[in-house]
Amino acid sequence: MWPEPLSTTTTKTTRGDCCLEVLTARTGCGIFAGSNPLKLLLRLLPLLPLLPLLWPRRFSAAAAAATMGDFSQPGPHAVSTHTGEWVDGSRARTVPWLLRLPSPSAATPSPVVVMSHGLGGMREGLSRLSTHLASHGYAVLHVQHAGSDVAIWSSGGVAQAMMPEAFQNRMADIPFAVQQLRAMNERGPFAHRFDTSRMAMAGHSYGAITTQVMAGYRTRFGRSQREAAFKAFVMLSPSDRPGSDYADMHGPCLFVTGTHDTAAVTPSVTPESRQRPFRALRPGVPAVLLVLRGGDHYVLGDGVGIFRPLTAADATHYRIIDSSVLAFLNTSLSGDASARSWLVGGGLRMLAGENAQMEQKGW
Repeated sequence: MWPEPLSTTTTKTTRGDCCLEVLTARTGCGIFAGSNPLKLLLRLLPLLPLLPLLWPRRFSAAAAAATMGDFSQPGPHAVSTHTGEWVDGSRARTVPWLLRLPSPSAATPSPVVVMSHGLGGMREGLSRLSTHLASHGYAVLHVQHAGSDVAIWSSGGVAQAMMPEAFQNRMADIPFAVQQLRAMNERGPFAHRFDTSRMAMAGHSYGAITTQVMAGYRTRFGRSQREAAFKAFVMLSPSDRPGSDYADMHGPCLFVTGTHDTAAVTPSVTPESRQRPFRALRPGVPAVLLVLRGGDHYVLGDGVGIFRPLTAADATHYRIIDSSVLAFLNTSLSGDASARSWLVGGGLRMLAGENAQMEQKGW
């Protein structure tokens, strides 16, 4: 037997700025009156377009979070590039630098990101990510580390670049660069361009280790060298080394690696071990871990187009990297509530989808 005839009433609900007419069935008489199955089916057909409105609210909320700002799109600023060299007299060491700035200059000083290249890299590295950040108003300073830069490939100094002297020189380059940046902010062509109260550090591979050390990570080479000027840290291809100590490592931290993130010069470092810094952080440190499915060492740095050709997956991974880094910095340096909601409230997870695994803690 058919159940008692049904009738419909119209309920108006508001979601955001849209008013939706939702039909709800109730017991009584009306459009569903009668017991003829064919007539009932014909009367139901006009209601089919309304079925998506009855989808559970948790799905619509997640979809809304995913579209709450597109952090992968270029920002409103053109980008200017400047280069130079500093000399650290105390170490008789030259430190080349490259600076990307939003142009024209913003009405207020720009937050700063200091970038450190990987083994055998140079100040021109990580240019895509750097340009993306500068277009959104960040001043991005790239530091080149003599002894572990591009010159090692012609000098045969790969092994020496990993030794304690080269390591310590690389680490000392960063507080020296912070000091020089502050001096540039006081006088000269870049005066008053930088908000040195809002500084972050980022790096790839050896540069990620450098970033970890500036966050308070201790290696087997000794003491903590945390740089208090930095308020947030981005590690692309992070590493966990024997004898490491994370007790003093601060955040917030963003770790990005991939399921194929290996490097020939450090065969002992596996994709799994690159996740350990995130897991080893002391409780309460805000952190996000992204593991790109199929992502390798090249897409996280500068190797695509040099060591292998560009693939369709690279474009997807670039979008995830650029979006996550920008939203993370906006959250950590500027307290941007919408960026934080996107980063840890569902937007990044929805963007990543099946292309990356995301974990978070401490927020």
